[in-house]
Amino acid sequence: MDVFLLGAGKPATGDRPSALKNVTLNTKAMDWQINSFESIASHNDIHYLGGYHVDEVIENYPQLNFTVIPNWETTSVLHTLLKAPFTGRSIIISYSDTVFRKKAISDMLLVDADVVFCVDSHWKKRYELRSENDIQSAETIEIDNSEGVLSIVEFTGLIHFKNDAVKHLSRLNEINVGSSLTDLINYFRSTSLSVKYFNVAGQWAELNSPDDIARFILGTKAETLSRLEPLVCQSHIGKQVSFTSSRWISSSNSILDKIRACFSDANLVVRSSSKGEDNWYSSNAGSFESLLNINGSDETSVRKSIETVLASYGDNHNGEDQVLVQEYLQNVRASGVIFTCSLETGAPYYHFKVPDRGSVNPTPLGG
Repeated sequence: MDVFLLGAGKPATGDRPSALKNVTLNTKAMDWQINSFESIASHNDIHYLGGYHVDEVIENYPQLNFTVIPNWETTSVLHTLLKAPFTGRSIIISYSDTVFRKKAISDMLLVDADVVFCVDSHWKKRYELRSENDIQSAETIEIDNSEGVLSIVEFTGLIHFKNDAVKHLSRLNEINVGSSLTDLINYFRSTSLSVKYFNVAGQWAELNSPDDIARFILGTKAETLSRLEPLVCQSHIGKQVSFTSSRWISSSNSILDKIRACFSDANLVVRSSSKGEDNWYSSNAGSFESLLNINGSDETSVRKSIETVLASYGDNHNGEDQVLVQEYLQNVRASGVIFTCSLETGAPYYHFKVPDRGSVNPTPLGG
């Protein structure tokens, strides 16, 4: 399978090519993309279609394949795609300023169709306080959902073309199609090839919003712990049961059964895991309820605790706010908080704050 990253145009903001923009301090967008695609494509199968400052991208990622798009300043994104060196194999294409979770990509590949394009039904709520201007500028497309209802969703730029579709694509002339990838999808809808959409449901991010990137990297408390669990080697993250408020409303009994199966009759901690707790610039830690030492064998107590946490989110929360249930730890020798900088000065030190024991001496990052 070939992967084509579309990066010919000038970025919407800033002067650096989108692929070279930092997602975190030491990680660029291209690093995230390579990591996302590594399970389905080697570096030899990843192609960057560039124009704007393409020499910088080549310098940073010489292991990839590159195609320089002539006249990129005056041509469209569809023009860029049609200049790709198709090999006849199936392909995935993506904008160079978007990142996706690996699971979203692997799940997309399970959809049985010649063309599968990824959309986001959560596009208006992907992160808190998404501005009206940002919503208006989003690239949208119309889909027919499973209930036969037409709806408008955000197009993510991620598309999978199987072999027959690639053969058709390699013969196309943009004059007969349009200028955008949504034009291309609508064109394929008019052919005999099968076209389906896949809903990534928020499991992606664009680089044009720090809030979007923050939510993608950190997630909620429950999501962050789940993502870290297979990575830590010298620590242990306790098992969890987490669920959204909308899922609790629709299937509370099955959730309680899962909690009982996971923890037997252990005492529990029922914790808030709201999407509004933390963002890139501030922390709302402690803003919502978390209840300790709940009798796990008392279904009424567990249910009441969960509903207390959900009630603390207020009336305006969306159905994606979560509750996190873990085993309540007892006989703890010490507990506290680890900071990655000094709260007073912002200096780059790990800082361990342990109540009643003072602060452990700070350690320089990387030291």
